[in-house]
Amino acid sequence: MFKAWEGGISSAPGCRDLRVLTGPDAADVVLSIEEWDSRESHQSFVDSIIEEPLAATYTVPTGPPEVKYYDPA
Repeated sequence: MFKAWEGGISSAPGCRDLRVLTGPDAADVVLSIEEWDSRESHQSFVDSIIEEPLAATYTVPTGPPEVKYYDPA
C-alpha cells in the first residue's frame, strides 16, 4: 500500500530521501524514513495532502501515522 505513495512523497519539494521498510512478520507495519530540507518543508507537504481532494489516498487504515523528528548526529 505504501508503495503507491512513494512517488508523491519523494518528488515533493524539500524531500531529500525516502526509505520504506516493512517487517517480515508484520507486512501491515510500515516504517518510512524520510529526509527533508526542513521541518517546515515536511509540514508543508503534510498540509498539502490534507487539502487535496484525494487526501483519502494517503490515509493509513490502522490509524494515523506516528511522526517523530530527528536531527543528524
